[in-house]
Amino acid sequence: MDVRVIEGLDPVLRSMLLDHEIDLCISTLPRAGTEAETAAIAVVPLFQARMVAVVRRGHRLAGLSDISVGALSEELFITPPSGSAFRTAIDALFTVYGVPFPPNLVQVEVFGVIKEILKRSNGITLVSDQIVMSDLTDGSLVRIPLREQMAPRLFGGQYLKNSPHNPFLADCIEILRRTADVCKIPTSDCGNPKTGDAKASTGDPY
Repeated sequence: MDVRVIEGLDPVLRSMLLDHEIDLCISTLPRAGTEAETAAIAVVPLFQARMVAVVRRGHRLAGLSDISVGALSEELFITPPSGSAFRTAIDALFTVYGVPFPPNLVQVEVFGVIKEILKRSNGITLVSDQIVMSDLTDGSLVRIPLREQMAPRLFGGQYLKNSPHNPFLADCIEILRRTADVCKIPTSDCGNPKTGDAKASTGDPY
């Protein structure tokens, strides 16, 4: 069995899922999709994603108890490019609170690269703290709560309802369902996927 993990922006991966290029997408769940997408895609909600500021260990802001959106405008801001679900939420956060978007900006599509830039620079980002929990636990990154918040986003898995039978995909979906149970979020349309190679993707983790 050939298993490939692909990282990319949410809209791109969702399109790949609909085109049968990938079997499973773990990303921000869209607030609304087209009628065709809703009919074709099953979802397994995992958790409500909280937005926090994140910096490296030893950063001059690392000891703050919280931070305002306005303070971010003065920092080196590391962010995904426009087009991702989370970047849209970030843009909205600055707009709602009337704060200029940080001019000192580095845009990176791959989240793993964003984390490495944070660890090697004085940059700051906004991210769901659940996504960087391992880095927060080992102390390489530090979380700073935001004073302002937007509506929480729902993060979870997506797969095609009429997927061909695939034991690996079925196992992945079962793990997602158990995780959803732990997170106390009801699953939706968690049927049994129908064998072949599996291609999993991780969407914009923000």
